Parts: sequence; C-alpha cells; structure tokens
Amino acid sequence: LQSQVKLLRLIQEHEYSPLGDDDIFYSSARIIVATNKNIEESIEKGTFRKDLYYRLNHHRIHIPPLRERSKKDISLLLNFFVYEASKKLAIKQQIVPPEVVNLLCGYSFRGNVRELQALVFDCATQYQEAGALPIDYFKKYLADKGCLSEVIKKSSENNILSDEEEIIFPKNLPSLKKTISALIKEAMKRANN
Repeated sequence: LQSQVKLLRLIQEHEYSPLGDDDIFYSSARIIVATNKNIEESIEKGTFRKDLYYRLNHHRIHIPPLRERSKKDISLLLNFFVYEASKKLAIKQQIVPPEVVNLLCGYSFRGNVRELQALVFDCATQYQEAGALPIDYFKKYLADKGCLSEVIKKSSENNILSDEEEIIFPKNLPSLKKTISALIKEAMKRANN
C-alpha cells in the first residue's frame, strides 16, 4: 500500500524521490500496467487503492486467454512461435500443418500463451529435421495431460477447420503429380487406409 501511494503521486503530480534522497524529481513517463489478478476484488479486500485503480484505468485493453481466442489467433501464434524457435535454435523453419492447428484449437491452454510457446519450442527442439510439426508430438502431450480424447472430440464437434482453411505450401512448389499423390496419401491416412 505504501508503494501504491508513491505510484499514485508519480502518476498525479509527476513527482518522485529516489531512495535515500530528499530532492524531488519530475517524470513525464507513460505507465503501462498488466495483471492477471482481479483488481476489483483486491479493491474490495483493501489490498489495492481505489484512487490508484482509477488513475491507471484510463485506457483498458482486455486480452482474452488463449482458450477464448479464435482458431486464426492460435494459428498466427503457432506460426510466430515456430518462426521464433527457428531463429533462436538456428534451425530450418518448420511448417505448421492444419491438423495441428485443429487439434490445439480444442485444447484449453491452462498456461495460456506461454504454454503454447513452450510447447512449440520443445517440439522444434526434438524434431529439428522434420519439415512440419508432427501432430503425434502434440497428441502425446495432450495424452500425458489426460485430455486427448476430450480435445479431439471438441475439435471435431466445433468443426474448427473450415473448407476455407488456407493450404500452406513449401518454399519450392511441388509438381501436380506430387500434389495429387500427397493428397491421396493424406486421404488414405485419415481413412485408416
């Protein structure tokens, strides 16, 4: 609460005093805050100052958890984390298959975006040579959490992948013969031969 008083003074008066100094300094800093706590509950409990809350709450942006986001958000984040992993690990960037997006759209990420990021980095580390993220890795992860069948059911019920889903092509375009062959193999695989 004592720090909250100091922060309120900084926001209201733009004044602050460094520790151990009696001089007053002025700041024109802009302050951005984020929390995963319910501030209204903290105000009711008396652990957060109401006046500070209203000073900080000028422009509020609510970012929903990953489980409440659209499949496009999950797809964008997956692709971004794959790109990020390839740069940090100095490996070839992998492709994110639509099946992986479909599967993960049915999962309710308790660890939010950081869980997805860690999942992608771990997969990229283990399967550096793979051209695409293997769906089996994600199925095993969900099975270890005890929710694979629930996620698969949820994914299929909600028809997460639409017919409009964009096809991801490799850097060098395949021939029509190879494309047809790949489509037939995938259809056979999905139909259990």
